[in-house]
Amino acid sequence: MEYNRIVITTATVFCFISLMFSGCKDGGGEINIVGSNARIVMFSSDSPQAGGFGNRATADSYCMSSINKPPGYPNIRAMVSFDASDDIFLMKPNFGIPGYDEIKSPNGGLVFDDWGHLTSPMGPHATLYDLGILPNGSTWWSGSLSDGRIAAENCTNWTATGMVRRGSSNASDALWINNGSESCIGTSYLLCLAF
Repeated sequence: MEYNRIVITTATVFCFISLMFSGCKDGGGEINIVGSNARIVMFSSDSPQAGGFGNRATADSYCMSSINKPPGYPNIRAMVSFDASDDIFLMKPNFGIPGYDEIKSPNGGLVFDDWGHLTSPMGPHATLYDLGILPNGSTWWSGSLSDGRIAAENCTNWTATGMVRRGSSNASDALWINNGSESCIGTSYLLCLAF
């Protein structure tokens, strides 16, 4: 069963009434009204972060404050593997993520059919770049193997030393989450989930 998520604000009411008469404007700019029945949306942090971003709470805070965060979702989590009890593979039971719902991009593109697809080595339906989630040629911190389980390489628990597994914005196969082992030097984006 799919649900529509509707967020009503005074601007929405004004916009709806304005549409009946002359069109919808907000501060001089047009408002695009897009319907979505996505219960899970994948998006990214505003900008790349250094590998020493810290713990789950800090990573989640980058997602919570992201300008890319879709409105109206009560749960926001960084999609990163921290340890054997808090990795991407276990996010569904750990955080109550709906397991049989499609995972979509902020613009409504289908990223994964469901959580089982996300944690399989098949990869997304298109690249994260093509889906508008990450910039072209960028990487994201995963610390994960191709199935979302914790990898030994995770910047020494995200303290910015050692090696790491990163995902690629330009891959639609297992490299989307595990682009190989690299140095923790440099920056990468955080992927986030809204649900």
